Amino acid sequence: MENKDLLEKAKLTNNVHFHRHDIADVIGCLGRIGFSGIKVHRLLDRYEDRLIVEARKA
Repeated sequence: MENKDLLEKAKLTNNVHFHRHDIADVIGCLGRIGFSGIKVHRLLDRYEDRLIVEARKA
């Protein structure tokens, strides 16, 4: 997923048709629906700021 702060600044994704979610909300939702071992990895370079969410469901 993309960093929410960057999505809010981008013209293409700053509209009512594009849903932006904070990473803390995503982690909370995954926990509530039974996922565990939730890890977030950030890939940051000069062109992208991406978050990879890893989780498992028993």
